[in-house]
Amino acid sequence: MPSHLPHSKHFKNVNERRCRTMKIILSVVGLAVICFLFPPSLLNATPQKNQEQMVFGSEDSEVMNPVPTPPDVIRILSQDPEVSRELRSHHVPPGEIPSSWLMTSKAQLFSPQEVDYIVIARSFLAGANLTTFWIFRSTQHGLDLVLNVPAQTLRIKHTKTHGGRVIEVAALIGGRAVLLTFTFNGTNYTSSRQMAGSSALKNQSEP
Repeated sequence: MPSHLPHSKHFKNVNERRCRTMKIILSVVGLAVICFLFPPSLLNATPQKNQEQMVFGSEDSEVMNPVPTPPDVIRILSQDPEVSRELRSHHVPPGEIPSSWLMTSKAQLFSPQEVDYIVIARSFLAGANLTTFWIFRSTQHGLDLVLNVPAQTLRIKHTKTHGGRVIEVAALIGGRAVLLTFTFNGTNYTSSRQMAGSSALKNQSEP
């Protein structure tokens, strides 16, 4: 029996190397698919004041239409479990999210008369390869949180459902590039479609 141990250890090491190589390949392929779905030319476009921004990325250092994060947004996000945990971890009082932790852009997702907000997690609220996107809708009662989703990129589509623009997000899940489509149901956004890998590519050209 002992004579077989080195042989078994050799195969174990080979299998571990193969698994690591496969994970790297899947990650590279996934990133390539995301770059195809959300071209760098869109993600890295030079910001121009008042130009509508259609694509937001987790690594963006600025947005085209930046605004101070509204107090209602700070209040609502302070109640988020993940945000609350980071506030406690860094000894930040509740309701006082540092400005460097969030990047906020105004947007028009519903009516031209409304000012809505896309908020992007930064600093301690963001992950290594993705971030969290929050979408807030302006209503007569204040701001409503209508979408909360972790992703690498977020795209605003021209099409609408129940008065709200369709939202697409892309992320790497389990080494695969996944494209999620969110539609507005009259109250908030819900996931209506999910595609991965090559299937997602076929949907890229839709408006």
